[in-house]
Amino acid sequence: MICKEYRALISGYADDELSEAQAAPLRQHMIDCQACRKVLAGEVALKRWFEPEPELLAAVPSGFAERVARRAFDGDTGEALVPAGGSDHETPLLQFVLRLTAAAAVLLLVASALMRNVGLPAGDHLRAELNVPTNEEIIEQLEILNREAAVESAGPAEGLEPGSRTPRKVGP
Repeated sequence: MICKEYRALISGYADDELSEAQAAPLRQHMIDCQACRKVLAGEVALKRWFEPEPELLAAVPSGFAERVARRAFDGDTGEALVPAGGSDHETPLLQFVLRLTAAAAVLLLVASALMRNVGLPAGDHLRAELNVPTNEEIIEQLEILNREAAVESAGPAEGLEPGSRTPRKVGP
Protein backbone atom coordinates (compact mmCIF):
# COMPACT_ATOMS: atom_id res chain seq x y z
CA MET A 1 0.00 0.00 0.00
CA ILE A 2 1.05 3.58 -0.54
CA CYS A 3 0.54 6.60 1.72
CA LYS A 4 -2.57 7.68 -0.16
CA GLU A 5 -4.28 4.39 0.68
CA TYR A 6 -3.15 4.50 4.30
CA ARG A 7 -4.33 8.09 4.74
CA ALA A 8 -7.83 7.02 3.78
CA LEU A 9 -7.77 4.74 6.85
CA ILE A 10 -6.31 7.24 9.34
CA SER A 11 -9.64 8.90 10.18
CA GLY A 12 -11.22 5.53 10.96
CA TYR A 13 -8.16 4.58 13.01
CA ALA A 14 -8.44 7.79 15.07
CA ASP A 15 -12.10 6.95 15.75
CA ASP A 16 -11.30 3.31 16.67
CA GLU A 17 -13.45 2.09 13.80
CA LEU A 18 -10.88 -0.18 12.11
CA SER A 19 -10.61 -3.90 12.62
CA GLU A 20 -7.31 -5.26 13.90
CA ALA A 21 -6.57 -6.60 10.41
CA GLN A 22 -6.82 -3.04 9.04
CA ALA A 23 -5.18 -1.26 11.98
CA ALA A 24 -2.04 -3.44 12.25
CA PRO A 25 -0.60 -2.60 8.80
CA LEU A 26 -1.48 1.07 9.32
CA ARG A 27 0.38 1.14 12.64
CA GLN A 28 3.40 -0.50 10.99
CA HIS A 29 3.31 2.07 8.17
CA MET A 30 3.11 4.98 10.63
CA ILE A 31 6.27 3.76 12.35
CA ASP A 32 8.14 4.46 9.12
CA CYS A 33 6.13 7.41 7.72
CA GLN A 34 6.38 10.74 9.53
CA ALA A 35 3.88 12.41 7.15
CA CYS A 36 1.15 9.89 8.02
CA ARG A 37 1.95 10.30 11.73
CA LYS A 38 1.36 14.05 11.34
CA VAL A 39 -1.97 13.37 9.62
CA LEU A 40 -2.96 11.09 12.52
CA ALA A 41 -1.91 13.74 15.05
CA GLY A 42 -4.10 16.27 13.24
CA GLU A 43 -7.05 13.88 13.27
CA VAL A 44 -6.61 13.24 17.00
CA ALA A 45 -6.38 16.99 17.69
CA LEU A 46 -9.52 17.58 15.62
CA LYS A 47 -11.33 14.82 17.49
CA ARG A 48 -10.50 16.50 20.82
CA TRP A 49 -12.31 19.63 19.69
CA PHE A 50 -15.55 17.70 19.48
CA GLU A 51 -15.26 15.70 22.69
CA PRO A 52 -17.79 17.05 25.16
CA GLU A 53 -16.62 18.14 28.57
CA PRO A 54 -18.17 15.90 31.25
CA GLU A 55 -19.44 18.85 33.29
CA LEU A 56 -21.22 20.27 30.24
CA LEU A 57 -23.11 17.10 29.37
CA ALA A 58 -26.82 17.26 30.05
CA ALA A 59 -28.26 14.51 32.18
CA VAL A 60 -30.68 12.41 30.15
CA PRO A 61 -33.76 11.48 32.17
CA SER A 62 -34.33 7.78 32.71
CA GLY A 63 -36.67 6.26 30.15
CA PHE A 64 -36.15 9.10 27.69
CA ALA A 65 -35.23 6.87 24.75
CA GLU A 66 -38.23 4.62 25.37
CA ARG A 67 -40.63 7.57 25.48
CA VAL A 68 -39.22 9.02 22.26
CA ALA A 69 -39.42 5.64 20.50
CA ARG A 70 -42.99 5.06 21.73
CA ARG A 71 -44.13 8.50 20.52
CA ALA A 72 -42.43 7.98 17.16
CA PHE A 73 -44.15 4.61 16.69
CA ASP A 74 -47.48 6.18 17.69
CA GLY A 75 -47.14 8.62 14.79
CA ASP A 76 -46.05 11.73 16.71
CA THR A 77 -44.31 14.05 14.24
CA GLY A 78 -42.66 16.12 16.95
CA GLU A 79 -44.52 19.31 16.08
CA ALA A 80 -45.34 21.58 18.99
CA LEU A 81 -48.86 21.40 20.32
CA VAL A 82 -50.90 24.50 19.47
CA PRO A 83 -53.04 25.92 22.29
CA ALA A 84 -56.79 26.02 21.75
CA GLY A 85 -56.75 29.82 21.35
CA GLY A 86 -54.37 29.77 18.37
CA SER A 87 -50.63 29.96 17.99
CA ASP A 88 -48.15 30.94 20.70
CA HIS A 89 -47.69 34.34 19.03
CA GLU A 90 -51.19 35.41 20.01
CA THR A 91 -50.68 35.45 23.79
CA PRO A 92 -51.26 38.95 25.21
CA LEU A 93 -47.92 39.14 27.00
CA LEU A 94 -45.97 38.12 23.91
CA GLN A 95 -47.87 40.62 21.76
CA PHE A 96 -47.10 43.36 24.29
CA VAL A 97 -43.40 42.51 24.34
CA LEU A 98 -43.26 42.40 20.53
CA ARG A 99 -44.97 45.78 20.21
CA LEU A 100 -42.74 47.28 22.90
CA THR A 101 -39.65 45.99 21.11
CA ALA A 102 -40.83 47.40 17.80
CA ALA A 103 -41.56 50.77 19.41
CA ALA A 104 -38.11 50.84 21.01
CA ALA A 105 -36.49 50.05 17.66
CA VAL A 106 -38.40 52.87 15.94
CA LEU A 107 -37.48 55.24 18.76
CA LEU A 108 -33.80 54.35 18.40
CA LEU A 109 -33.92 54.92 14.65
CA VAL A 110 -35.57 58.33 15.09
CA ALA A 111 -33.09 59.32 17.82
CA SER A 112 -30.11 58.29 15.70
CA ALA A 113 -31.47 60.24 12.73
CA LEU A 114 -31.93 63.33 14.91
CA MET A 115 -28.43 63.01 16.37
CA ARG A 116 -26.98 62.76 12.88
CA ASN A 117 -28.58 66.08 11.95
CA VAL A 118 -27.46 67.91 15.08
CA GLY A 119 -24.85 70.51 14.28
CA LEU A 120 -21.43 69.16 15.05
CA PRO A 121 -18.44 71.40 15.77
CA ALA A 122 -16.28 71.98 12.75
CA GLY A 123 -12.90 73.51 12.21
CA ASP A 124 -9.22 72.79 12.10
CA HIS A 125 -8.65 73.07 15.85
CA LEU A 126 -11.27 70.94 17.60
CA ARG A 127 -10.79 70.72 21.35
CA ALA A 128 -12.65 69.05 24.19
CA GLU A 129 -12.50 72.15 26.39
CA LEU A 130 -13.37 75.67 25.40
CA ASN A 131 -10.52 77.48 27.21
CA VAL A 132 -7.56 75.30 26.37
CA PRO A 133 -4.29 77.21 26.61
CA THR A 134 -2.06 77.39 23.58
CA ASN A 135 1.42 75.90 23.55
CA GLU A 136 2.94 79.37 24.00
CA GLU A 137 0.78 80.00 27.09
CA ILE A 138 1.77 76.65 28.55
CA ILE A 139 5.47 77.36 27.97
CA GLU A 140 5.08 80.80 29.59
CA GLN A 141 3.39 79.26 32.66
CA LEU A 142 6.14 76.65 32.92
CA GLU A 143 8.81 79.35 32.78
CA ILE A 144 7.06 81.24 35.59
CA LEU A 145 6.94 78.08 37.70
CA ASN A 146 10.61 77.40 37.00
CA ARG A 147 11.57 80.95 38.07
CA GLU A 148 9.51 80.57 41.27
CA ALA A 149 11.13 77.21 41.99
CA ALA A 150 14.56 78.73 41.46
CA VAL A 151 13.73 81.58 43.84
CA GLU A 152 12.45 79.11 46.47
CA SER A 153 15.53 76.95 46.18
CA ALA A 154 17.71 80.05 46.65
CA GLY A 155 16.04 80.57 50.05
CA PRO A 156 17.35 82.92 52.80
CA ALA A 157 20.77 83.33 51.23
CA GLU A 158 19.20 85.36 48.45
CA GLY A 159 17.40 87.66 50.83
CA LEU A 160 14.03 85.90 51.01
CA GLU A 161 12.00 85.04 54.08
CA PRO A 162 12.26 81.27 54.73
CA GLY A 163 9.27 79.48 53.19
CA SER A 164 8.15 82.69 51.45
CA ARG A 165 8.45 84.18 48.00
CA THR A 166 8.69 87.71 49.28
CA PRO A 167 12.02 89.39 49.95
CA ARG A 168 13.20 89.70 53.54
CA LYS A 169 12.93 93.24 54.88
CA VAL A 170 16.28 94.67 55.60
CA GLY A 171 16.57 97.72 57.83
CA PRO A 172 13.94 99.69 59.81
